[in-house]
Amino acid sequence: MARILVVEHEAPVRAALASLLRRHGHELFEAASAAAARTGPGWSSVEVILASLFASPEPGTVLVSSEGPPVVLMTVPEAPPARLPMR
Repeated sequence: MARILVVEHEAPVRAALASLLRRHGHELFEAASAAAARTGPGWSSVEVILASLFASPEPGTVLVSSEGPPVVLMTVPEAPPARLPMR
């Protein structure tokens, strides 16, 4: 499976996403910020980066590079769950 770096400033969101991806067999690295991601384990060996678009203090867009792995930018709606459409 894939080696994935999850960059998310909100610990519960990061932990939930990492747990889900691990259950599906992926190797995960986690970082709370773009700066931590660039200096942490896995930076040079991941196949894809999942990063929060509105991370603090830097947005996930700072991780996008023509020489680096693909970056998928994530965001969540600000609406409370009860207001989201049910399917």
